Amino acid sequence: ANQCCTGSVNAPCSKGYLPCNMGSKPMPPTHPPIGGGDCPQGGISDGSGKCCSYICGICGGFGCDRRPGGAAQCCTGTVSRPCNSNYPYFPCVSVMKPPTPPPTTKPPTDKCPPGSISDYSGRKCCAESCGICGGFGCQGRPGGASACCTGKLTRPCDFGLPCDLDSRAQPKFCPAGTIADYSGNTCCAQSCGKCGGLGCDSRPGGARACCTGIVTAFCQSGARPCIADDNDPLTPMPTTSEPTTSEPITIEPITPEPTS
Repeated sequence: ANQCCTGSVNAPCSKGYLPCNMGSKPMPPTHPPIGGGDCPQGGISDGSGKCCSYICGICGGFGCDRRPGGAAQCCTGTVSRPCNSNYPYFPCVSVMKPPTPPPTTKPPTDKCPPGSISDYSGRKCCAESCGICGGFGCQGRPGGASACCTGKLTRPCDFGLPCDLDSRAQPKFCPAGTIADYSGNTCCAQSCGKCGGLGCDSRPGGARACCTGIVTAFCQSGARPCIADDNDPLTPMPTTSEPTTSEPITIEPITPEPTS
């Protein structure tokens, strides 16, 4: 009965409730409102930036043509006229101030190398094969912890993945014919293709030439692998030895003390 009987129905259909009375019309407010949403005084908003006269009761939507004021004041389908607060003419499109854009921060210019993806911070990079870089469960992804975890990562991206964009290689120098490992501190023979790391023992030259686990010799000694030099080997090192003199050394004779 509540939905199917119409004996005492007085609610106008413009309200959107059923059952409703198509002959009943909402009573307009006694005083014009200050304005709803962004509408000028005397107007009400349809919620999408358009305004109708307050006498409509509801702005736009189904049944707008049957409200007080009719379609001319209450329907907003093809309205393009901007609202004027000095001489409001409804319906109209509210003139809204453009929103103030939020402050933007300049994105970092550094990006992960090709074939890699960044972690949540955007500053550390893993191989694309990991799917997700760093975070919980990184050790269970393709490549394992060595490829996908970034917890204590300090490797510069110039020396392979995973890497830290904020880390920079130390100014070390490998001699000609050698290549540096990921840290830039150790050098291997160029024939290895890659210096140190997983699988170093299976590269040309084997573990003796390509693995960097225990390296104690400096590259100036000619050993390979070796510890990189602090100075470019192509630049002559300054000499620090003191100049020698050819002056003869005079030894004073010791005079014995007189005995009493």
